[in-house]
Amino acid sequence: MANKLTYQVLKDSNQEAIIKITGVLDGNTELNVVRIQANTLGGAIALGNYPAYLVANTTLQFANTPLSYYDLQIKDIKYSVSGNGYVELFWTGIGSTDALRYANSVTAATLSGVGSYGLTEQSPSIYNNANNLTSNGDIGIATVGMGANSSYTIVIGLRKNNAYYDRGFQRDPAAFNYGLYALPQIQLRTT
Repeated sequence: MANKLTYQVLKDSNQEAIIKITGVLDGNTELNVVRIQANTLGGAIALGNYPAYLVANTTLQFANTPLSYYDLQIKDIKYSVSGNGYVELFWTGIGSTDALRYANSVTAATLSGVGSYGLTEQSPSIYNNANNLTSNGDIGIATVGMGANSSYTIVIGLRKNNAYYDRGFQRDPAAFNYGLYALPQIQLRTT
C-alpha cells in the first residue's frame, strides 16, 4: 500500500480558502512541497506578458502564467495526527528539485496529537516568514517519525492578500477603488 493522500477545497472565495488535507501513511515519509498550491486558488492573479502596472488587468484564477510569489496567511488550523512523530507544515522554498525546495523552506507549524490554532483563541495569522525571494507562497507537508498506519487530518484556513488575489478590483476597478463611482444600492422599504 502506498501513502494515501487527499486534498479537498471546502471554501474558496476571493478573500479566504479553507482546505482539508489528509494522509494515511504506509511507513514511508511524506515530503510534498506543493500540498497547497497558491496559484490554483480562486482569484489568483496571472502575470502574463504584461508590464508590472498592467498586472491588475490580467486574467484571474488558475493562472496559466503564475506570479513568482503568492502571499497566503494561515489564519487557523484544526488537526488530528495519530501515531508517533509529527507533521510539519512549511512555506515552500525556491529550488530546482523537491529536496532543494524543502531545504530552502521555512516551517510554519509542527502538529502532533489533536489541537487547533486560531479558531477560538483569536490568535494572529501566521505570516509567510520567508519572503518573495526565497518562497513561492505554496504550503508543503513533511511527516517526521511517523510509521505505518499513522494518519493525519488537517483543516487549514487561509487568508489571501489582495495584492496577489483579486478582491473585486478587476470586475469594476472604479467602484472598487472609489466608492463614489459604485453603482447605487437599492433599499427596499417595508411599510
